Amino acid sequence: MKKEKQASENYGWDKVEEWLELEGGKGLSIDINEARKRIALEIRKGRMEKDFSQFQLGSYVGLPQTRISEMETGKLDIRLGNLLKVLEVLGKTIEIVPLPKK
Repeated sequence: MKKEKQASENYGWDKVEEWLELEGGKGLSIDINEARKRIALEIRKGRMEKDFSQFQLGSYVGLPQTRISEMETGKLDIRLGNLLKVLEVLGKTIEIVPLPKK
């Protein structure tokens, strides 16, 4: 179990960014920082549409207000489970779609 936890913690945005800079990842069209900003904006927009404070949203999903703030500013490497919980409370979800062809 401990090895599984360590392995899952090793694959955050930073590791993805490292991979994109490796030879096999060059030329990909994904911009991690832009994706992070878009997710942050959607969380903030969704929270404001629901008229929730950061504290309220955090309490609904079991996260401190500071974590919600970090999510909304793009400063946090958001765990998928936390992202899904936040989006569910906001009435949203994520969808995996093919990238546009170059």
